[in-house]
Amino acid sequence: MNVSMNKVNEVIKLILKKLAGKDIECLPSNAVKARLLIEARHLAHAHVSEQMQSGGESGNCLHRDGTTKYYLHYQTF
Repeated sequence: MNVSMNKVNEVIKLILKKLAGKDIECLPSNAVKARLLIEARHLAHAHVSEQMQSGGESGNCLHRDGTTKYYLHYQTF
C-alpha cells in the first residue's frame, strides 16, 4: 500500500485503534519492520504472477505511465 518503513508504526497504531480499540506504545523494531516489508513484497510478487497467469481478455500490463514530481519523471515496471 505504498507505506514506507518510517510510517509502518503509525499504520499499526491506527489499525489497532480503529479495529481493536487499543492504544499501544511498544511497537516493532526496525529489524522486524524490514522483515515485514520483505514478506509483503514477496506476497505482492506472488499475487501479480497468479493474476497474470489467470489472464483474461483485457490483457496484462505491469507498466505505469510516468508521473512528474518536482520536474523529475518517474516510471515503473
